[in-house]
Amino acid sequence: MKQEWKSVGNFGTLGLEIVLSILLGLFVGRWLDGKLGISPWMTLLWSAFGVGAAVKAILRSVRDMRAETEREEREQGNPLPRYGSPSPSDVDPIRGESASHASNDLDSPSPPDPERGTGQESEGAKR
Repeated sequence: MKQEWKSVGNFGTLGLEIVLSILLGLFVGRWLDGKLGISPWMTLLWSAFGVGAAVKAILRSVRDMRAETEREEREQGNPLPRYGSPSPSDVDPIRGESASHASNDLDSPSPPDPERGTGQESEGAKR
């Protein structure tokens, strides 16, 4: 349980890191524009640095998340998903398979058997 909350905390700070890196780049660029008098070039440059730092943080977070997932799967195995499994009402009790995949002979008529006839003629016609 403690490990789960640690992971939530690590990934929960990602949004804060994105916002702060972009704002830091913006403010540093505006400060340099004021000092050097070359507005808006430093603001644009340092804002791009901030966006780059945010993208790097996202990629690092995705890499860490994948590594954590792989580690957990090695330790605990790969459990079945909690969703997507058929409910008891979806399973055909006779065949033991999903009702949506079970073929029903009544739904699709079979082709007529030439030896037995078409099945539509009366008993009197066969004699």
